[in-house]
Amino acid sequence: MGIPSNMAQILLREHNYCAFAGDLLSIARQTVYLHPASAIALVKHECGKLNVGHFIESDDATRGSADQDYITDRSFYSLFCGMKYISMDVSGYEGADLIWDLCQPIPCELEDRFDIIYNGGCLDNIFDAATAIKNMSRMLRPGGRIFHLERSSRVHHAYLAYSLAWFHDYYALNNFADCKVYLTLWDNSRESPWDLYYYNPLMTKGDGTLEFYGQDRAYDARRQSHVVVIAEKGENSTWQHNPVQFQYRGPDAADPASAYVSSSMRFALHARPLLRFAGQPPAQDRQYVPCGVADALATLRSAAALE
Repeated sequence: MGIPSNMAQILLREHNYCAFAGDLLSIARQTVYLHPASAIALVKHECGKLNVGHFIESDDATRGSADQDYITDRSFYSLFCGMKYISMDVSGYEGADLIWDLCQPIPCELEDRFDIIYNGGCLDNIFDAATAIKNMSRMLRPGGRIFHLERSSRVHHAYLAYSLAWFHDYYALNNFADCKVYLTLWDNSRESPWDLYYYNPLMTKGDGTLEFYGQDRAYDARRQSHVVVIAEKGENSTWQHNPVQFQYRGPDAADPASAYVSSSMRFALHARPLLRFAGQPPAQDRQYVPCGVADALATLRSAAALE
């Protein structure tokens, strides 16, 4: 899946909230769906300027970039930060720096190793996804952030599609400092506008009391969908705990003292702002809070028109 233009804009928004620094792990080489001029324009629009040490490099390695003149993922990151970039894959077919099967436990030297981890659609192709997300969490340093862009609708080339609760529950039970989970609904291609919604299992009822419903409610199944996750590891976060799905937790599933509910409250109060874009997405269940329409290509067209 890679880094579509809308996801690139989301990464830049997060960088503006808390600057990317240190060591970055890309789970596989990622196709960035931006040409050099567009990537530069997007970074300038979101960040105001380019990183001093940036470089432009054509992507001739990833399958999604064939005959497209896209930039590499490492050159995209160089446009706005000076992180040390490392890529990991199960094989060297796209030129990864580190070869490792995420279905196998990671070696000790990779634990607490990275400040940023980006997974742009690898979990939907990995057989043992639970082990893989645990390994990613182990490799993340306290204070570090992990980004997921995964399918939440079935496609022919993926093993798996993910519920939003799958990510939320894992990071909640393992006491992450924050976890923001979003639903995107889109049509036609990954470069289409994304109707963006914040996934909120902790809602206020009509009488003002809190209601916790920790699994996905229905949304428009006629459209393509992604789940976007930004999770921040805390000093006391764990990685080894396995969530139990909401309906099987017993009568205390919505108890404020449970790890799922207390973590949801902590996530809601965290300083990280919700992603906000212009536009009004179509209404879904109230569990999905509208956050606007992410459309990086339209942003670039508007910015060009003002020049």
